[in-house]
This record gives sequence, C-alpha cells and structure tokens, in this order.
Amino acid sequence: MKIRTRLVFLFTVITAIILSLFATVIYLSAKENRQIEFYNLLQKEAITKANLFLNAHVDKKILQDIYHNNRKILNEVEVAIYDTKFDLIYHDAVDIDFVKETKPMFDEIYQKGEIKFYQQDWQVIGLQYVYQGKRYIVTAAAYDQYGYSKLHNLLNNSIIVFIISILFILIAGIFFSKKAFEPVRAMSEKHEIFLLPILISVYQIMTIKMNYLSLPIPSTICWIA
Repeated sequence: MKIRTRLVFLFTVITAIILSLFATVIYLSAKENRQIEFYNLLQKEAITKANLFLNAHVDKKILQDIYHNNRKILNEVEVAIYDTKFDLIYHDAVDIDFVKETKPMFDEIYQKGEIKFYQQDWQVIGLQYVYQGKRYIVTAAAYDQYGYSKLHNLLNNSIIVFIISILFILIAGIFFSKKAFEPVRAMSEKHEIFLLPILISVYQIMTIKMNYLSLPIPSTICWIA
C-alpha cells in the first residue's frame, strides 16, 4: 500500500470514529431527554387529573369522555386513582386498563413517594397525591409516539449524514493527498533526470575500461544500458 493511500485511509478512519462518537452522544442525549420529558408530562397529567376529579369534582363521565375522544387522535395519558384502601375510585378506561396495579406496586409508591418504569414501550409513573389530609395513589401511563418518531428520524438522519460525510472526506482526502505529494513526485523526477546522464557516463567509462582490459561488465550496472 502506497504512503498516500495509507494516509487517506488513516485520515478517513479517524474521522469516521470521531463522527460516530459525536453522533452517538447526540443520539443518547436525545433519547435520555425524551424519556425525562415524557415522565414529567405523565406526572403533570396525573396531578391535573387528580385535581379535576378530587378537588374540582369534575364528573367522572366527563373525564372519561374527554379521554376516549382524545385517544382517537393522539396517545392520551391513561390515569387511574386509588384511595387509601387501594380501592379504584377513578379510571380513564377500565376496559383498556393497560397498567395492572398490584399491592407491591402500591407499597413501593408509599415507600418511595414516586416510581417510574416501562411496561412494554409504554412509560408508567406512580405517585402519591395528598388531598384533605388523605393520601391517594395516582398512576399514569402512555406511549410517546411523537417522541419515538422524532428519535427515529434523528437516528436515520444521523446515519445518512454520517455516510455522506465519510464519502466526502474520502474523496477530499484522495484529492488533497494527491496535491500534497505532487512536489515530492516532481522532485523525484528531477533527481532521476539529473542522475541519468551521470549514470550513463559512468557506464560508458566502465565499458571502455572493461573492453580495454578484456573483462566482463559487472551485471550490477548493466541495467543502465
């Protein structure tokens, strides 16, 4: 492998590693931010629904109708509220009931105050809500379709930009390495042109001397002829 080819290959590999690390950091950061932002959204939705039901005394049927209507056009947050005896007092959609609350889950919420976890691709949050001195358990779950779509687009765009960047860097590396080695090539050619008459003269002198002495011409210089 020529030195120029080695340099182009090495430069391309190093650049590819740097770009891949940069793209990975961006993607992982976006993934983490999406998760945190959606958990915050779930928390707000859970508290808002609990306020409407317990504090504002909005009718259960109205809240459920709102949920079912919104669910037709977007991924609405599914909220459930339990009293201090772990009895279900409100649920957006009992017929769906994606999150199956259990006694150990309630105990963990009481101990930690708030829990977050995944159920399949859905994000789930469970927290305590205090109203008139009583502690209620509120759970909220939803699928972040918009967030996952943005993340998927970011990944695809990163891959496309990465491939295009590597191809561009490879072509640029070949072009500039060729330009950089042109002076070296020109200098080498000049040295060859300068040395060729000298070598021919040496060969001629050696030939004359060898003929005079009737000795064979050394094979090491025969290539000049």
